[in-house]
Amino acid sequence: MQNDEYIDKSSNKVKVIWNIIKRERGEIKPIHTNIEIKLNNGSISNPEVVVNSFNKFFTSIAEKLVKSNPNKNYQPANQTCHICAESIFITKVTGNDVAKDLRQLKNSHSAGIDGFPAAVIKYSAGTFPEALKLSKVIPVFKKVDNKDMNNYRSISNSS
Repeated sequence: MQNDEYIDKSSNKVKVIWNIIKRERGEIKPIHTNIEIKLNNGSISNPEVVVNSFNKFFTSIAEKLVKSNPNKNYQPANQTCHICAESIFITKVTGNDVAKDLRQLKNSHSAGIDGFPAAVIKYSAGTFPEALKLSKVIPVFKKVDNKDMNNYRSISNSS
């Protein structure tokens, strides 16, 4: 009965049917929807509270790292970069660099990987589209205790 409802609600019924077949054959691990995590010396399992807790946890990581850094005057942009063939270094990009590259985009109406056509991005030049500021963050379990948020890493899927 559960599979019937799953198939009926799907927009791609063939894909859903094959996923059910693969799951029944043991080729796909079952999806675990109930997550319980430790929080404030207790456990929570309410999905909304779990999601908000992960959100707060992941968004506070950078601030905690900055506060724990013994060198309070650390300025990453002022550091000297050494060239190494096996590494990638990101250089500082100015607004003028972005504007120049935007002008060089073809006025294509087909969407890129971000889902936006170049014409829309060029039209929006000067303001950063709100949709590009959002991302879907998925906590992925790493090791040991799946109830400890420190054992998850965040995967960000932008647009």
